[in-house]
Amino acid sequence: MKIALDIDGVLADITVPWVNICNELHNTHLVKQDVKTWNFWKIAGISQDEFFRIFSLAWREWKQVPPTEPDLATRVKGIQRHGQVDIVTGRSEDTIPFVKKWLIHHQISYSHFISVVRGEDKILLDYDVFIDDAPINVVRAANLKKRVILYNQPWNHKVPDSPWVRRATSFEEVLCLVEEIKRRLKE
Repeated sequence: MKIALDIDGVLADITVPWVNICNELHNTHLVKQDVKTWNFWKIAGISQDEFFRIFSLAWREWKQVPPTEPDLATRVKGIQRHGQVDIVTGRSEDTIPFVKKWLIHHQISYSHFISVVRGEDKILLDYDVFIDDAPINVVRAANLKKRVILYNQPWNHKVPDSPWVRRATSFEEVLCLVEEIKRRLKE
């Protein structure tokens, strides 16, 4: 089984440093729980270009980016028992070295690192299951009849479950869903 594992919002809680930098630069008072939409630059009252600039700044301080959960290395290894796990991410080239350092620092192993320019293009790749948090990716995957495990975040609460989309609130649940998908693929 081929598994595409997203980074931002799934492995790395990049929203925390992003919000901190945005607050410093723009005198806002945001916290992660305020981010209830994927296009959260609108909540901050900034442009999309500024959003991505702050995103790059946050990744430059990769040591300050917390994991979404404790012991992710062990949890990802659990998923790897069921197939090839690739890191599949949409990001700017300037952040890739920092993201790879973050993955090494947190001892998260993977088979391949795949980066696409636009995050929604990930869904066009050939994987049996995608583990992602972005509503646009999940809806697109469901429309293409691709399996997605939606990692629960405040900005994706409105995405409904479907035969193609299953929600997980932890990596323990992700592992259970991966096992279930693997069983179904063998049937």
